[in-house]
Amino acid sequence: MGGTILEHESKTIYNAGKMEGKVEEKQFVVLRLFQKGIKPETIADFVDVSVDLVEEWISALGHPTGKKI
Repeated sequence: MGGTILEHESKTIYNAGKMEGKVEEKQFVVLRLFQKGIKPETIADFVDVSVDLVEEWISALGHPTGKKI
């Protein structure tokens, strides 16, 4: 029995939702760590993403004072 394995649309949607949830979870962790005073370079190492992405998320989500950086 050879052949390609088909992925149904529902599984594709499910997997996309899982990935989105993981990104949102990382964004939450990034913001919490930043609010605790941890440097973006250290945060990037903790959550295994680039420093640029950490800074982008902090800017998009706002920092502790509620202002954009």
